[in-house]
Amino acid sequence: MGLKQLGVTVTDSLFFQRGQFTLEDDMAKGTVQFASCYFASGRRSLGARFLTTPIRMSLGAVCCRSGNEKLLESIGRAIANLPLKGAPVRLLAIVVQGEVGHAYATDTLQLRQLESRDAKSVANAADGSESFYYAIDKFDLADLVKLLRDFQAAIQNQTIVEPETPLVPVILIDEYSSLQLVIPDDRHDLQLVLPLTTFRKVRETDVRRELPVYRVSFACSRKYPEFVSYIDDSFAEFLATEVQTTASALARLCWDLETAVFDATKRIPYWAGDHVIPNRELSDLERRIAARQYALCATGLNEGTVEESRHDQGGWGKIQRRAFELIHQTIASDGPEDGPRLSDHIKATLLHADPRVLQTQQFETLDQAASISEFINKRVRLSKLRGLDTGQAERYLESLLRGEEGEWAERIAVRVYEVSDVLDSPKLRENVCRLLNELAALYRRQQNPVGLPPRAKFALAWHDAERIGFQSGKDEMRWIHRYGAPFVAEHPEAAAGPIIADRIQQDIRESFRRYDRIALAESGERGDGPPAGVICILEKPGCFPEDSPRANGRILIRDKDGNEQEYMSEDEPHLSRSIEFRYIFVNDSFRGQQVGRLLMGEALRWCAKQAYCDRVRATVLPQLHPMISRLEKHDFTLVEPLKYDWLRAPFRLVYEHSIQRNR
Repeated sequence: MGLKQLGVTVTDSLFFQRGQFTLEDDMAKGTVQFASCYFASGRRSLGARFLTTPIRMSLGAVCCRSGNEKLLESIGRAIANLPLKGAPVRLLAIVVQGEVGHAYATDTLQLRQLESRDAKSVANAADGSESFYYAIDKFDLADLVKLLRDFQAAIQNQTIVEPETPLVPVILIDEYSSLQLVIPDDRHDLQLVLPLTTFRKVRETDVRRELPVYRVSFACSRKYPEFVSYIDDSFAEFLATEVQTTASALARLCWDLETAVFDATKRIPYWAGDHVIPNRELSDLERRIAARQYALCATGLNEGTVEESRHDQGGWGKIQRRAFELIHQTIASDGPEDGPRLSDHIKATLLHADPRVLQTQQFETLDQAASISEFINKRVRLSKLRGLDTGQAERYLESLLRGEEGEWAERIAVRVYEVSDVLDSPKLRENVCRLLNELAALYRRQQNPVGLPPRAKFALAWHDAERIGFQSGKDEMRWIHRYGAPFVAEHPEAAAGPIIADRIQQDIRESFRRYDRIALAESGERGDGPPAGVICILEKPGCFPEDSPRANGRILIRDKDGNEQEYMSEDEPHLSRSIEFRYIFVNDSFRGQQVGRLLMGEALRWCAKQAYCDRVRATVLPQLHPMISRLEKHDFTLVEPLKYDWLRAPFRLVYEHSIQRNR
């Protein structure tokens, strides 16, 4: 935006580079009538009337890596004017005359001025006990870096005895300039001191929270009150009428800022709360999040800030809300030009993905949800993300960006335990038994199925068509139509609920001796909450001597008329390459949080890592429609039962899931 857009005819204009003159004094004197991209502050308001924007900048600081890595935390606290908790330090702040760093060093930190930049003066300052600042007249990044290195070398070379409180040279300027300063650093000896200004860091880190924030503004000299009044009116009218164009420009600025600072994030120390973690660099994923959150914070386009803008009477509220929508539209489509796409970030977030397994990884932790929230600039509902794979998460997030709200949920983790580990841990054993006892009680309440869906009738037909000698599909269909429903009513064992309940109790008494693994969903920060869900995992069902029934052997089947027929079951080739899920159950208090999806996905992922396994099997009562739906959502398909199934699970639906792997 320029003066011409406000209806002002510019007869004489000058472009001044930063540091070429003292704008604060010239605004107060009236030498300069109007300035753009000027940081607002209380002291500057004495001579200028500011027209603020949502764009904001805080302070940044850069030091040399050599010898200062262990002092970053203390340097940061000293800059923020906080009590030092670690090693004591003194500052030698390098600032630009008239810039925000200069004002902060003199007004807030009240540092003593270093008169000369020669090595002797620096060495004398290093041997003293005070902090200093040195101001240069011209804003020149190269000169700032040269001065920083000269000061660091002078301190290291001239100080014979290490002082109790070392003097650390630090460039103190606005944050964006500090980021641009380290990008062309070919010598890799520059280090950013402070965490990036993001909404999260402002909440969590005292160092960042205590530093001032400056609004990028337009300024009018108070020497011309009529001009100031006119600019006030025309600026308000401009904001009210140029919503779309200004919002588009604000959104583009956000993406440009992200791109501009991404390379600089390599030099950001890892601040965890108020502490710096040594030798911990940001991963590529963390760098992308940091750059995006910095850009969103700098442009005032965070979800909370935009919500607060609804009460803004100055005209920026509509613009911020529209820019917020444009940001979401860009993320939901292909992302910003040359920027990361949503699908790529989702894949990067699931860092534990096993490239050997085609079964996709799932969301399960708060950290993953927080990563997605910060990337899409919208709070994500963990209970909706939990258990989603890459494609499912992308579709959900795209719909969320179109206006769906969310909320946080309880932390839930799924682990696949060896049965021996469950038995050795009283807590794990208690949790598994608690869930299985609840499941047994549920099965005891099951009633005989009435009005079964067609797929259930087909399943019952599979169990009986061969027994009574049907030779064709038409005969089978005729049997289903004539005998399907009456057959269920005449055979209470079709429900099999009490039988299953008895088997569960028997497995508990026998300490799950036949099972190889148990997948358990645990709630709470450390798994100390109530158990959320369980799956008992049986490898190669029917293929071990202690199994009953066996996959191979003689089977006597009694048909509907009471006649016994003998069959040879030869199912071992199929079952020896199978894993069976039994007792799939989610605690009622965790319904609706996608625990079943997460639990099933983790169990399938474990199965996919077993080289011999080609398929996963599960049997289910025909009336358990929610479980049938859950199996089908995980690509289980209804199959014809084996002869082994006739003995082990009569009158139940049999589902199989084919395991696919990357070759």
